[in-house]
Amino acid sequence: MKNIMKYILILIILVIIFIILNFYKSNKIIFEDIMILGLWNDIGAKNEYEISSQKTVKIDIFTTINNKMYKKIAPGCKGCFVIKFKRPSNTNYSIKIKEKTSKPQNLVFILENKKYNSIKEMENIINEKFVNTDEITINWEWEYYVNDIQDIQDTIEGENAQSYLFEIKAIIEDAERIGK
Repeated sequence: MKNIMKYILILIILVIIFIILNFYKSNKIIFEDIMILGLWNDIGAKNEYEISSQKTVKIDIFTTINNKMYKKIAPGCKGCFVIKFKRPSNTNYSIKIKEKTSKPQNLVFILENKKYNSIKEMENIINEKFVNTDEITINWEWEYYVNDIQDIQDTIEGENAQSYLFEIKAIIEDAERIGK
């Protein structure tokens, strides 16, 4: 009887190892489809970008999508990203934003429950926010339907959407040097 139990236990272990190796070598990402109370919902994908005076940060909005199940950006999608900026003391700074590609017409940005039509439009608000904080979370939404005229343009943009890129750069000047 003990030998039968040993063989059954070994068989169970081998089956479990086979299943794990099958998942591991699979081209599909199996765990992306499993959503048990959100436990495997992109853990660690925080979409955080840190800016400094030494580097310009490029952000592709379409990589910050909340629902990555279909890996396709389209009207109705939402997402967010975090910009971090630790400015040195005794400095004046300004944050500059430059769009690198054209934005879909119905894509809006949301900061503190206020909607903005472009990231460039938010430049002054972002500069003001960094006076009191080191981190800003910007939400975005590609509105699904606004009106019939924009819906036609939105459909065209959705079929061709690949990326929406912009750059964020911090220009930092020494406050003591400026005062002299």
